[in-house]
Amino acid sequence: GTQTNTISLGGTLKTDLAVPLGGLPLGLSSSYNSQLTVAAGTTLSVAAGSVIKASNAQLVVNGTLDVNGTAASPVVFTSLKDDTAGGDTNGDSDATTPAPGNWYGISIGSKATFTADYVHVRYAGDGLTGSGANVFEVSHAQLTKNSSDGVNVYVDRSGLNAGGATVSITTSTITDSGNNGIYIRATGPPAGTGTQIPVPVIQDNTI
Repeated sequence: GTQTNTISLGGTLKTDLAVPLGGLPLGLSSSYNSQLTVAAGTTLSVAAGSVIKASNAQLVVNGTLDVNGTAASPVVFTSLKDDTAGGDTNGDSDATTPAPGNWYGISIGSKATFTADYVHVRYAGDGLTGSGANVFEVSHAQLTKNSSDGVNVYVDRSGLNAGGATVSITTSTITDSGNNGIYIRATGPPAGTGTQIPVPVIQDNTI
């Protein structure tokens, strides 16, 4: 048949959740919502070997996303049409193939926390984006075939005693991006003796 073989979640997650949920890949979105939002104060933990698939959907993080892949069992975020991870999830054999921009990627919001080790993100718009996150740390990632940027992070340090954000992208490979492989912006006029201008750690990457 052509039914989708996933456990699909959409809307707003307000209770801590650990993935995988069962033997099937996690699908982002539902019949009523084209994104899954992790609410502030909530943690979504993703274990090694997990597969998360999406079509015209996005993962939005306002709380914490903790991705714990390993070299032998990375965590994969990809298109619903990508049969190389989690099998033929959309049940159409070879009738469809994945392409850049099939889904909208992972967005880390203001004050949120994102840590990821051995994560693969492919066939999204922007693979990973961050805007005002407290923590944005990625290592041993593979980001490929995303239609815009592989990684795009913005940190605003305007105002009194602003600072303290952690941005780190290390030992990762970013290929076949439509625009930038890694794009980091740290802006804003600081004020006050407690101000710290964040210095992103970008090292040992292959682009």
